[in-house]
Amino acid sequence: MDEDFSDQSLYRVLEERPGVVISRGRRSVEAALASDHVAKLLGIASGAPVMVLRCVSHDNRDRPVETFVAYHRSDRSRFEVDLGRASAGPVTSRVLVTRNHA
Repeated sequence: MDEDFSDQSLYRVLEERPGVVISRGRRSVEAALASDHVAKLLGIASGAPVMVLRCVSHDNRDRPVETFVAYHRSDRSRFEVDLGRASAGPVTSRVLVTRNHA
Protein backbone atom coordinates (compact mmCIF):
# COMPACT_ATOMS: atom_id res chain seq x y z
CA MET A 1 0.00 0.00 0.00
CA ASP A 2 2.96 2.32 0.55
CA GLU A 3 4.61 1.72 -2.84
CA ASP A 4 4.69 4.28 -5.66
CA PHE A 5 4.11 2.39 -8.93
CA SER A 6 4.60 5.37 -11.21
CA ASP A 7 8.17 4.24 -11.98
CA GLN A 8 8.37 0.60 -10.87
CA SER A 9 6.47 -2.60 -11.58
CA LEU A 10 4.41 -4.67 -9.18
CA TYR A 11 6.49 -7.75 -10.05
CA ARG A 12 9.75 -5.96 -9.20
CA VAL A 13 8.40 -4.83 -5.82
CA LEU A 14 7.10 -8.31 -5.01
CA GLU A 15 10.34 -10.02 -6.01
CA GLU A 16 12.36 -7.68 -3.78
CA ARG A 17 10.54 -9.18 -0.80
CA PRO A 18 12.17 -12.26 0.72
CA GLY A 19 10.69 -15.52 -0.54
CA VAL A 20 8.52 -14.09 -3.31
CA VAL A 21 9.44 -15.21 -6.81
CA ILE A 22 6.78 -15.01 -9.52
CA SER A 23 6.88 -18.40 -11.20
CA ARG A 24 3.74 -18.68 -13.28
CA GLY A 25 0.52 -16.99 -14.25
CA ARG A 26 -2.53 -17.54 -16.37
CA ARG A 27 -4.20 -14.82 -18.41
CA SER A 28 -7.31 -15.17 -20.48
CA VAL A 29 -8.84 -12.85 -23.04
CA GLU A 30 -12.50 -13.05 -23.97
CA ALA A 31 -15.05 -11.02 -25.85
CA ALA A 32 -18.02 -9.68 -23.91
CA LEU A 33 -20.67 -6.96 -24.00
CA ALA A 34 -20.23 -3.92 -21.78
CA SER A 35 -22.51 -3.64 -18.78
CA ASP A 36 -23.98 -0.23 -17.99
CA HIS A 37 -21.25 0.33 -15.39
CA VAL A 38 -18.32 -0.71 -17.64
CA ALA A 39 -19.76 1.25 -20.57
CA LYS A 40 -19.92 4.42 -18.49
CA LEU A 41 -16.31 3.99 -17.31
CA LEU A 42 -15.02 3.36 -20.85
CA GLY A 43 -17.15 6.03 -22.53
CA ILE A 44 -19.00 3.59 -24.80
CA ALA A 45 -22.59 2.47 -25.27
CA SER A 46 -24.04 -0.15 -22.98
CA GLY A 47 -23.88 -3.49 -24.80
CA ALA A 48 -20.90 -2.45 -26.95
CA PRO A 49 -18.24 -5.14 -27.45
CA VAL A 50 -15.31 -5.17 -25.01
CA MET A 51 -12.34 -7.43 -24.39
CA VAL A 52 -12.03 -8.82 -20.87
CA LEU A 53 -8.60 -9.82 -19.50
CA ARG A 54 -8.42 -11.99 -16.39
CA CYS A 55 -5.19 -12.92 -14.63
CA VAL A 56 -3.89 -14.86 -11.65
CA SER A 57 -0.12 -15.04 -11.01
CA HIS A 58 1.53 -17.39 -8.50
CA ASP A 59 4.85 -17.42 -6.69
CA ASN A 60 7.29 -20.33 -6.49
CA ARG A 61 5.33 -21.72 -3.53
CA ASP A 62 2.18 -21.72 -5.67
CA ARG A 63 0.61 -18.89 -3.67
CA PRO A 64 -1.50 -16.42 -5.66
CA VAL A 65 0.22 -13.01 -5.56
CA GLU A 66 -1.66 -11.03 -8.22
CA THR A 67 -5.11 -11.12 -9.70
CA PHE A 68 -7.01 -8.73 -11.91
CA VAL A 69 -9.89 -8.29 -14.31
CA ALA A 70 -9.46 -5.55 -16.93
CA TYR A 71 -11.94 -4.32 -19.52
CA HIS A 72 -10.67 -2.89 -22.82
CA ARG A 73 -12.58 -1.11 -25.55
CA SER A 74 -12.50 -3.42 -28.55
CA ASP A 75 -12.32 -0.47 -30.96
CA ARG A 76 -9.10 0.83 -29.37
CA SER A 77 -7.18 -2.27 -28.34
CA ARG A 78 -4.90 -4.79 -29.97
CA PHE A 79 -3.46 -7.91 -28.39
CA GLU A 80 -0.33 -9.58 -29.71
CA VAL A 81 0.87 -12.96 -28.48
CA ASP A 82 4.45 -14.17 -28.98
CA LEU A 83 5.14 -17.86 -28.43
CA GLY A 84 8.58 -19.33 -27.94
CA ARG A 85 10.48 -22.30 -26.59
CA ALA A 86 13.74 -22.06 -24.65
CA SER A 87 15.79 -25.14 -25.62
CA ALA A 88 13.68 -28.21 -24.94
CA GLY A 89 11.77 -26.49 -22.16
CA PRO A 90 8.12 -25.53 -22.05
CA VAL A 91 6.51 -23.17 -24.53
CA THR A 92 6.41 -19.63 -23.20
CA SER A 93 4.30 -16.73 -24.36
CA ARG A 94 4.26 -12.96 -24.09
CA VAL A 95 1.20 -10.81 -24.64
CA LEU A 96 1.54 -7.19 -25.73
CA VAL A 97 -1.49 -5.00 -25.11
CA THR A 98 -1.62 -1.68 -26.96
CA ARG A 99 -4.33 0.94 -26.86
CA ASN A 100 -5.02 3.48 -29.55
CA HIS A 101 -6.14 6.63 -27.76
CA ALA A 102 -7.28 8.37 -30.94
